[in-house]
Amino acid sequence: MIAAKLPALSGWQWLKDAFLIFRKQPFALLALLFVINMISQILMQIPVIGVGLFIITMPIASLIVVSACRDIQGKPPGFSHLDPKAWVFSLQKPKVISRLALSGFVYAGLLLLLSVALLYPLLDEQTISQISSILYGVQAGADASAQALPDGGTIVLLLSWAILLFVVTLMFWHVPQLIGWEGLTISKAIFYSFVASWRNKTAFLTYFLCWFLLFVFLQFILVPLMVLLGLPALLIAFVMQVILMIMVATIYCGFYSSYAAIFGTQQPTVL
Repeated sequence: MIAAKLPALSGWQWLKDAFLIFRKQPFALLALLFVINMISQILMQIPVIGVGLFIITMPIASLIVVSACRDIQGKPPGFSHLDPKAWVFSLQKPKVISRLALSGFVYAGLLLLLSVALLYPLLDEQTISQISSILYGVQAGADASAQALPDGGTIVLLLSWAILLFVVTLMFWHVPQLIGWEGLTISKAIFYSFVASWRNKTAFLTYFLCWFLLFVFLQFILVPLMVLLGLPALLIAFVMQVILMIMVATIYCGFYSSYAAIFGTQQPTVL
């Protein structure tokens, strides 16, 4: 497999392409995500095995949604052009479901190990209070001054956690597609995903930065603006919930737009 090496501004293009894909079939994508979210909530309520089932289904659900994005991208707008069979076609291939399920456990295990190794030393009441005051503005005045800032060691651990989280994210960014569409084993999928993503790390940094700025705009500009306009709290919550659903759908579209840009596109033949 050949992975293209793209400039940093490609991350911005991936985001624009993701929104374009969403605009072609917004209701279909939102309905699909609603069903997946409902199933996930049901699984999480099952005692003992619920969390495990949720972890197993995450990469499977991701492949279904990204396959839907690929189907939507290759066709004109309109429900009549949708082909739901193409969304689950890859799951019918031998060993795909089992590999996706195992990859979910590997991903969750790495995140758990990473969090325990780096964040566990920070889990004391004082440090949590300090971080909360900075992130959410719990304290004011002198309490929000330098006294509320975490010490140097805490900052180093948080930065290390963020960097390693970025690396793990790159490792698994394309794994569901590589397993489902290319038929790779888990180890090969992780390897190719990491190599391809690391070759385009500046583009991914741009992509994540765009999403971060968008979240900052919503949290610190749009919401306060709606409050200043005197809109009811229930209306604000409803608007933000709709925006959040659109953003989640667009993030999945971004999985496809980045994959298509790096590896190219190829529509499956569905019988």
